[in-house]
Amino acid sequence: MGPAPSLTLAFVGSLLAVACPGGGERVEPPRPPVAKSKIPEQKRKPAELAPPAARALYAVDPQPLFRTTTTRSGRTAGAIPRSAPKLRWRFATSRPIAASPILDAAGTTYIGSLDGSFSALDAQGRLLWRRAFADAVHATAALVAGGVVVGADDDHVRRLDRGGKVLWSLPLGACPLPPRSEGRGPERVRCDADSSAVIAPDGTIVVGGDALYALHGDGRIRWRLETGGHVRSSPALGPDGTIYVGTQGGALLAVSAEGKKRWERRELYDFDSSPALTADGLVVVGCDDGRLYGLGASDGALRFRVATRGPVRSSPALAPDGTILFGSDDGQLRALSSRGAPRWSFATGGAIRSSPAVDASGAVVFGSGDDTLYALGPDGRLLWSVPLGGDVDSSVALAPDGLLLVGCDDGALYAFGP
Repeated sequence: MGPAPSLTLAFVGSLLAVACPGGGERVEPPRPPVAKSKIPEQKRKPAELAPPAARALYAVDPQPLFRTTTTRSGRTAGAIPRSAPKLRWRFATSRPIAASPILDAAGTTYIGSLDGSFSALDAQGRLLWRRAFADAVHATAALVAGGVVVGADDDHVRRLDRGGKVLWSLPLGACPLPPRSEGRGPERVRCDADSSAVIAPDGTIVVGGDALYALHGDGRIRWRLETGGHVRSSPALGPDGTIYVGTQGGALLAVSAEGKKRWERRELYDFDSSPALTADGLVVVGCDDGRLYGLGASDGALRFRVATRGPVRSSPALAPDGTILFGSDDGQLRALSSRGAPRWSFATGGAIRSSPAVDASGAVVFGSGDDTLYALGPDGRLLWSVPLGGDVDSSVALAPDGLLLVGCDDGALYAFGP
């Protein structure tokens, strides 16, 4: 695969805008083919690599981790555009991008791909560096002081510096690896590092694998908690240091900062969704049983439960007015009151695995399995939609200057802007 090219004027000019039902705008970008070759690690000519960032573009890191905040609120750093944005650049990998991009104050974007690559790009989408891991990168990375933490399906979580040097690598469990011909059964995926880390104020790194781990900044294990199932859900961190996380053993857990279980909620199906913590003391999380649960953060008591017609693997977003937004495999994006009462819903043509991002006004942007990126107003009405080259399971990162980043199953990371 070649390096990510800068978007040319001819490429921009090839965008085709067409009318979209419901009053929104629809933008049709070109869909270049996805390269088939495996990506070699760091085999680029020096001239093909972008120069290092000269200065900070933003006052703070706009998207430091999955769902933006440690409470996994899904709030954006910038305003969602009210009209369809323009394609600024496109960075190609050789397999789907399910991870969500993160963005630091220098304007550097970090993204993983199912081809096993983990890349850093400058503000123009040019490759700064790339690392190749032994298996797919499903996890969204998290920024830490001077570096970034990311997991991969080779069962390792790693810390890299901002120049791409691996500082340490830790296996999350000891899972035997059967021959590839036997597929990816439960034992093969049990130790996958596909949970996205949360970083505590003291620098502790909390991440899931075959159990729930708390790590020191240098990669040493602080504690490990058996969870009774693989942890794909990304942990959320409460104001008092309590950690909330789901498991593929059908449990939602509340865990103290010292690694002691505070409470546990069990259902018959997996919790792959990542919990979000509301301002009024609820843990909101989706389940593979097709329901969204609202539980008391202090005791795990059920406050509400909302049924859909498909698994809920999308993680909820929390609007400033308390509205809860989430997607389901039934193709609907739903908005609920803070008490779980329905407000509105919006139908798409595919499963919604993308976790919605919400801005200060309550507008929301998300992807769908119908190959489309959608933006809705606070009332659920369509603002615009942009068709991409495959399912959009990645979640959006949005910067204060309007830069909008999202991954796609066509293997590309897309950057849109004003």
